[in-house]
Amino acid sequence: IENLIKTLIFTNQVPNIPKSKLIPEQNLFRLIISTFFNEYYVTRIKEIKDKITTTR
Repeated sequence: IENLIKTLIFTNQVPNIPKSKLIPEQNLFRLIISTFFNEYYVTRIKEIKDKITTTR
């Protein structure tokens, strides 16, 4: 699933088209995906930090 999402993100990045030209669905999609990834990675980093501190 993660690779699929990454692919979707990659294909959804259209640098040569201004954001205003994107359809609202694309902006929403981008927002949802970025939110999901932020949450996911923040959680993962926290878990890893917790592991490190407990092993010390």
